[in-house]
Amino acid sequence: MKYIKQPNKCKDVKIPVFVKPSKVEPQSEKLNPELRAISELENVLGLNLSKAMVDLGHIRPKFIGLNFKESALLFLSLYLRAYSDYGKPFYKEQYKEKLDKFIRMSKVVQL
Repeated sequence: MKYIKQPNKCKDVKIPVFVKPSKVEPQSEKLNPELRAISELENVLGLNLSKAMVDLGHIRPKFIGLNFKESALLFLSLYLRAYSDYGKPFYKEQYKEKLDKFIRMSKVVQL
């Protein structure tokens, strides 16, 4: 509103010139080793973890004697071990059996 009433006050104001920042390509060897480890974990566990979370949402296990958080963490750990891409087939079968037993023993929570 002030500008409309007195436009002459703003005639000497200079508009700042913005310079676009130059693009710097990140090089993987120069990245922080912790960031590289996080990105490798995302690549390795990303798909399996998302599938495990979806199954956890569908099943909603509540193991007797554990709270919801501990039951969910136990389910996720068993699921990731059972469906790991890097595990040996013998151990995968063992963890699939443990996961099935966990699901049978836990009661399903209905909302």
